[in-house]
Amino acid sequence: MPLLDPTHNTATAVCARSPFLFTVICAVASRFHADPTLHVKCYDEAHACFVECVANSERTIEMVQACLILTVWTNAPKNTEDRPQRAWLYFALAPSSTHLTLPTTAKR
Repeated sequence: MPLLDPTHNTATAVCARSPFLFTVICAVASRFHADPTLHVKCYDEAHACFVECVANSERTIEMVQACLILTVWTNAPKNTEDRPQRAWLYFALAPSSTHLTLPTTAKR
């Protein structure tokens, strides 16, 4: 099941709506870059964005999407001890959808 809709989640739209989700997507994509240090830097930046979102009590669909991507991302550039701890942290916050701030549309 796809987490992102390619018609709705273009690079420009995601960057404008959620720097966290955009950073996570870049971090995953950086795995394929020739410089392996870029992958580590992007992963660390994605985690820093996660911490900032939690500190700011951000609850959006994009945050859930980013947390889910970080949870299932099996090629994170951290050691084997760090990865499961972070995955559980991301996974624990992803289902907090009961506190999401969803846009409302009036139907009349």
